[in-house]
Amino acid sequence: MGRGVESVTEMERVTGLGYPTCRKYMDLVQEKWSETMSREEQQWRREKLFNEADRVAREAWNQALVCDHPGQKASLLKVVLTANQRKSSLCGLDQIEINVNSKIETNTTIDVVSQVEEDLQLRPGALEDLGRQAALLFSQKPDPVVEAEVVNGD
Repeated sequence: MGRGVESVTEMERVTGLGYPTCRKYMDLVQEKWSETMSREEQQWRREKLFNEADRVAREAWNQALVCDHPGQKASLLKVVLTANQRKSSLCGLDQIEINVNSKIETNTTIDVVSQVEEDLQLRPGALEDLGRQAALLFSQKPDPVVEAEVVNGD
């Protein structure tokens, strides 16, 4: 890893060892590094990884915007989501528990109508009667009216 090898697959290719062995070595080296690294170095590496994940997310987003193929667009958006998850992990946001307490009040139509009738001091069912009468008036066809003008003439 000190020679530029950054992934297990890369180490596997360079050393010729199997994946499980390389994974174990990579974990050991990372553990030793984390024990010997100062707080400033840890923050610097975290920032470096965050910036890299941010660049990946931005590039994938830009590519997804111009991409015409739906499958490729979905893959690029998955890359964006994965990069953003990595960024939140680097910031420690994935460890935060958020409790949302909210009061949700729902009123049915009947409750609203009865409240309006009560507020306007109407008898129960008055708005329903008013609505029915208005519907009847609107649905009636106008009487045909013949307009005539009487002219005085001989």
